[in-house]
Amino acid sequence: MASLERTRVALLSDWLRDAHRARHAHSEAAAHYARLDLWLGGTAVVLAAVIGTSVFATLGQPLPTVARVSAALITFAAAALSGFQTFLKAAAQAEAHRQASHSYEGLVREIEQLEIDPPASEEEADREFDRVRSGFYQAGDHAPQVPARSWARVERRPDAGERR
Repeated sequence: MASLERTRVALLSDWLRDAHRARHAHSEAAAHYARLDLWLGGTAVVLAAVIGTSVFATLGQPLPTVARVSAALITFAAAALSGFQTFLKAAAQAEAHRQASHSYEGLVREIEQLEIDPPASEEEADREFDRVRSGFYQAGDHAPQVPARSWARVERRPDAGERR
């Protein structure tokens, strides 16, 4: 019985560390995709504003070939960035990772509650462990794939398996 209890405590500790790491990784991925969306969208808007302003400023004036080619390239770059932003769906990916991070944060709280207030009986412990295990399965099933870069950033942190 005592060895089973130690095994459960060790399992809870492992689950808590894994839930923290997954939460941090999804949070890192959400921040990455939010930055990507902002960079793509912001750059496209600035380029479109520059070209739009330039067109109005030069209405009725003949432009040198270099200026026309530059304007065409800037217009192409703005369109390409807008296309990449639409294709990559970075904002939607950021939101999906945010939701996954929240799911894992919920698991962290449940596991911490079990550590603070352990189940009174063996049957209750079995139910609680099954519930947490099921929560991990659900969180993993609904979570998007975390990019390797985000995992690497989390692994470099000394507090990767802890609450922040």
